[in-house]
Amino acid sequence: FPNMSNDECLEVLSVSAAETNKHTPTTCTNEQHHRPDKIWAIRAYCKLYRDVANQLAQHYPDNVRVYDMLAALNDAKVQFELLKWCGFVEPVVDTRLHLNKKK
Repeated sequence: FPNMSNDECLEVLSVSAAETNKHTPTTCTNEQHHRPDKIWAIRAYCKLYRDVANQLAQHYPDNVRVYDMLAALNDAKVQFELLKWCGFVEPVVDTRLHLNKKK
């Protein structure tokens, strides 16, 4: 976890492990020094991020919003709402336009 102290990382990992009630997958070369699998750590970080974002959105609804990205990218109604919330007076929305799609 970049930008997090060791204590913060350990706290995230212990909270995530307790919440999932699962054994933390480990990879190690020395039985005394267990460390979480990278994929497990990434999932724990993503869960923490989602949880914190949702809590902030609940506590500060005028300042923080969480949008489903599939809807935000493809649903004109959601795009319009998002852009209005961001301060655009008359947002122009066209979900048919995909400038950066794969060829």
